[in-house]
Amino acid sequence: LEQALALPAATLRFVQLGWRVIRVESTPSGDGLPGDPNRYIGREAVDADRRTYFVAPNVGKQAIALDNTLVRPRMDLADQYATALRRPADAVQLYKDVIAINPEHAGAHYAQGMILAAATDRADEARKLLEKAASLEPRNPLPTLALARLASGAGDKTAAQQWLTKTLGIDPRLPAARDLQGDLFHAQGDPARAIEEYQAVATSP
Repeated sequence: LEQALALPAATLRFVQLGWRVIRVESTPSGDGLPGDPNRYIGREAVDADRRTYFVAPNVGKQAIALDNTLVRPRMDLADQYATALRRPADAVQLYKDVIAINPEHAGAHYAQGMILAAATDRADEARKLLEKAASLEPRNPLPTLALARLASGAGDKTAAQQWLTKTLGIDPRLPAARDLQGDLFHAQGDPARAIEEYQAVATSP
């Protein structure tokens, strides 16, 4: 981020030497003037937000603007942290940032809940996040399935069955849900119904 004219003058020299220079400029919201304050100093050179004090030292440079309210880039980066990069703590922080921007973002609640569900001591936090995701997207079977698995792992077979029933009500063919239903039937001492569920999963397209 460039301040006053020190960096613009230095990076202008880089441009003159043949370098590729990309300026980073913020896009604040509110009543203030957006972007680099130098845009509004001096005579109007191009238009109202490109005046002489700004244009002269920035000739030949490229620019990008950062919008701190955008959700999609944060979600994309968080998903990479959570999967390919195996940095769950960083992913959780980005999901929290998304929720701070948009408290109704079901995907951020679900993804953060899934990470916390894998931790040994954060089941309550995970459950709250997954329940919020389920309430925000009542026709999405994934949050309710995750809640069923969380309850089953905690030994609460009654709650697991309740969440699983909701899941199968949304998508009766969901293989992961049918497989978990087989596990619950097996735990209840009903091998015949468990086998039926497992066979349904094995023969599903």
